[in-house]
Amino acid sequence: MAKKSTPTQKVYRVLKEVDVRVKKLVLSGIFQMRATSGKVADMGKKRVVASISQKGSYKPYYKKGKLRYSSQPGNPPAADKDGDLMPSIYSEIKSKPNQNPAVSEFGSTAPFARKLEFGTTSVPARPFMLPARQQIVQIVRPIVMSDLGRAYAKKAKTMKPVNIDFDMGA
Repeated sequence: MAKKSTPTQKVYRVLKEVDVRVKKLVLSGIFQMRATSGKVADMGKKRVVASISQKGSYKPYYKKGKLRYSSQPGNPPAADKDGDLMPSIYSEIKSKPNQNPAVSEFGSTAPFARKLEFGTTSVPARPFMLPARQQIVQIVRPIVMSDLGRAYAKKAKTMKPVNIDFDMGA
């Protein structure tokens, strides 16, 4: 004949279930953060592309037989769609699924991007990555909170309710 569970054993059984549920919620948040970090990196990439898509108006020069104008020093570089800078802009999720912390990045693979961003002794800086990063930092907190809230709510809906039955009788 099976022993009757004590109230304390019932509580510990429920706590075991709660621990599993908390673990599932936490893992759903970690999984969501990877997707959110990718979304934020994509937003950074879009801001960079938008900033370098502006036409230049400073100094005229020829490139591939085409008259172009550079951007003002201190402004993002003026990049052509068929140039070297525009296609080098990327965003990428670096972390593995369910890895904490979630890591993503946006940047440029162009070898001259660093010189444009920070300038040289002969060419003034035309920052385009740092301003995009600063804009993203300003808006990332509510995005993360919203995405995590949705992930937790979605996971919680799939979980069975916990029924606790205490028999404190004689």
